[in-house]
Amino acid sequence: MRRRPERLLQLKTESLFYVFLASVLMINAYYGIRLGRGEFFKYTCFWIFNACAIWSFCYLAEYGGKAFLTGINRVVKVNIGVQLLIYLSGHGRIFREYWGAIRYQGTFNDPNQLAFFLFMMILLLYLYRCRFGDRSFPVFYVLVLPVIAASKSTGILLGFFVFTILAVLYGLYQIGCKKGVSVKVWILGICMGVLIFGLFLWWIWPAADFDVKTVDYNMLTRIQEKIWKVAHGGLLGLFLDRGMEKLVLYPQYLLYGAGEGSFDRFTLASQVNEIHCCLFSVMFCYGLIPTSCLLVWLGRKLRRIDAAMTCAVIGLLAESFFLVNYRQPMFWMILLYGSVAGGCRGGDV
Repeated sequence: MRRRPERLLQLKTESLFYVFLASVLMINAYYGIRLGRGEFFKYTCFWIFNACAIWSFCYLAEYGGKAFLTGINRVVKVNIGVQLLIYLSGHGRIFREYWGAIRYQGTFNDPNQLAFFLFMMILLLYLYRCRFGDRSFPVFYVLVLPVIAASKSTGILLGFFVFTILAVLYGLYQIGCKKGVSVKVWILGICMGVLIFGLFLWWIWPAADFDVKTVDYNMLTRIQEKIWKVAHGGLLGLFLDRGMEKLVLYPQYLLYGAGEGSFDRFTLASQVNEIHCCLFSVMFCYGLIPTSCLLVWLGRKLRRIDAAMTCAVIGLLAESFFLVNYRQPMFWMILLYGSVAGGCRGGDV
């Protein structure tokens, strides 16, 4: 039998999220009126839209049970198939760097958006597989690889890599526990994995005079470019590349928030755009207390997920440290999937 859906607007369970949302409304309204900039209200609308998407997803998942999540699973597979067909047909859009190099962006306005979309599709398929089982997951995992590689998004690649490694390790751990694999075999396997990764880094390590504009522009050279920036500029180079210097130049906003918008007012920063890190961007825009409320609320939701689902969440969080994707509803769907699917079973239709 279907469970009767709980009231999603209960203040007892969702109060911290409402506190954060109210803070977003007040802080952005204050700066929008004070500075006379309408973009603050635009970003407020993004948060309201995401809140509605969260409520809708949780309600439909609770009410529809497995049937609703199975429907999402089918749509996800269609999305992957469509993007792959567009890529293979050669009709996808192309993004050109200022020196002429190209990146594939499919039907999206930005290569990172395409890669993020496909990454979310894979995570949704994986989470469904964890809860209900789906043998077709490896097939669709392989199908997205060439399209993500063509997008040349290193931030998404990091999240994809972290997710893949954790999922494989967890799968091997389960197999090892069933077969009674000894500790020595585990230690040997870990050492071999570290050695292989070290050899790969040694092989791709860029030369001191590396310049991405003078080599074949692909995912590998994009990785080399990021390594070169860190190796020659240290973490400061990565810090500046993500726009995080605002955290140091304007630390007062970490307390009470700078509002989300009008980023050109931070004249001391080397870049006028937003901070390319979900956590630090939210903290800088809305302050410590609202961000803490959001994190505690999210932490309570994540307690309900199992170890297998944690692989997807960690992969997404790793990616979120280098890109700003919290305005996408799918970002929150991944984080909340375990909490809403926890009560669904194979017979809950």
